[in-house]
This record gives sequence, structure tokens and C-alpha cells, in this order.
Amino acid sequence: MIGRIETYVHSDSLTENKGVAIIKVVTTTDFAARTVEFKAFTKEAAMLVFGALSYTRAFIAGPSMWSVVIEKFPDIETKRRALERELGESVTVTEISIMRL
Repeated sequence: MIGRIETYVHSDSLTENKGVAIIKVVTTTDFAARTVEFKAFTKEAAMLVFGALSYTRAFIAGPSMWSVVIEKFPDIETKRRALERELGESVTVTEISIMRL
């Protein structure tokens, strides 16, 4: 599988909720993984993963936590499915990790 590892770092002086989300999103070909649309999806998904999971106790969450992200932000699953149709390939979030400071 080909894909992309994307990060989102949340660190500001206004909140104590600082940390990073790291996600791995796979697809079938490197052609699809290099598209602007795929990269945009992974960036948005990483940000939403942090938003959905940053207050969990676990520092490392598995791919099953993607369902928690979908519950909180259902539009991201709609975008993932639309991206699959556009690319003609599967797009799957396979790994999720959260680290907090």
C-alpha cells in the first residue's frame, strides 16, 4: 500500500491542550497519494483526529479510534468516500497516534 503520514501540531499560548496527532492514510497507488486532494484530506483528517481524541487518556490510539473521529466530525467520512470515488481507489486511515504535552 502507498499513502501518506500526516501530522497536526496543536501548540498555542491560550490553552493547556498541547500535542500532536499523527495519522497514516493509505491508498492503492502513488499517483493517488500525490494528488492535491489526497494531501488536503490527510491534513484535515489529522487536525480533526487531534480535535476528537486529544482529551482521551490514551497516548496512542489505534485505527479503531477513527470511528470516534467520525462520530464527532461526520463530514470527514463523507469527504473520504467522495475522495475514493474521485480517485477510483480506496482511501483508508490505518494508524492514529496522539501525543500530549
